Amino acid sequence: AISTDQIAAISSAAIAGLSSSGIAALSTDQIIALQTNQIAALSGRQIAVLTSGQMSVLSSNQMSAFGSQQITGLTTDGISALSSSQITALSTGAISALSTGQIVAFSSSQAAALNLTQVAALTAAALGAMSTEDLSTLTTAEIAVIGTRALAGLSTVSIASLSTNQLAALATNQIGALTQKQIAALTSGQVEALSSRQLSGLSASQAGGLTAVQLPLLTTDQMGALKSGLITALTSNQIAALSTGQIAAFGTGQIAALTSTSIAGLSSSDVAILSSSQIASIGKNAIGGLSSSIISGISTGQLAALTTGQIAALNTSQIQVLASAQLNALGSDQVAALAANQVAMLTTGQLPFLTTNQVGALKAAAIAGLSSSQIAALSSQQVAELSTAQVAALTASAVSGLTPQDIAT
Repeated sequence: AISTDQIAAISSAAIAGLSSSGIAALSTDQIIALQTNQIAALSGRQIAVLTSGQMSVLSSNQMSAFGSQQITGLTTDGISALSSSQITALSTGAISALSTGQIVAFSSSQAAALNLTQVAALTAAALGAMSTEDLSTLTTAEIAVIGTRALAGLSTVSIASLSTNQLAALATNQIGALTQKQIAALTSGQVEALSSRQLSGLSASQAGGLTAVQLPLLTTDQMGALKSGLITALTSNQIAALSTGQIAAFGTGQIAALTSTSIAGLSSSDVAILSSSQIASIGKNAIGGLSSSIISGISTGQLAALTTGQIAALNTSQIQVLASAQLNALGSDQVAALAANQVAMLTTGQLPFLTTNQVGALKAAAIAGLSSSQIAALSSQQVAELSTAQVAALTASAVSGLTPQDIAT
């Protein structure tokens, strides 16, 4: 038989030329005698014929010589024969070349033997092939180095299996790499464990993954961390799933991010707790999404906080539900912002509640849309407050609504 010294003296090229039967015939002592350059010269076909006994005697130094070429030849039996120290000795190139079948063959103790650089080298397919038991062996430090592309390989079952400590170890860019399905798979305990820093990593494209079960679990601090872009992407159903306390925790930027569709998810109690600054931050394109019943319930203080742009954006249905106290709360600048189509929708029951100052603040162009019945609903004091420009804007039909008393004053 060839001695171990002779084995060690064989050139790499000669080793590479050995037949599969020749490789399989090597004794464990001869295997131990192989140099790293000889190991690196072995083909996948040659590696594939190594028995479990032969694999088990390879040193850490020899295992470090394994590259992608050698790894591809490892059978599942060969993988199972590797010790923890042998696993740890594998290069990142070898780790990144592992197939899903080889990963599936890993035991929990072998998965636990992976070091930081090796975990960072795992591909999405390899990570996805790890069992939940294998994943549970990864330390928080290892979880933190998983590549963002690799994370996409985790199944929803795998995501849900992560411990709260493991989930807490994910960086914002890793959280930002999760798919909608992965987000939706997070358990209640996991959602509650997410830090404000992590939640700030969620983007608009992930918003659809947040479920009606998950959203109510977020604390006010967590809610405050959500980016405006994500808020914009939420649906009315998702907004409706939030509690009044969560809505109250929204910053003005988050309120401003609500769309005309999503804002429809707010309830009357939600709107009732909004501060003046929050009310004023509602986008003028979004305010039309508030139902008439909610508009009718807005406090006079909240109504007074509306900007002229918001007032001008109110739709006619919203204008018609304003109560007398609400109309009285409008400032002159707000009344001046009303357009002709909005003023035209003021009912004969609403108009008498406008103060003389408010009537005087109406733009002449807005007055032009009043009908004779609306003019007739005005008091003599209100008519007397009309400016010459406002009177000049009245149509012949509208003027017919003036009473003798109005004219006399």
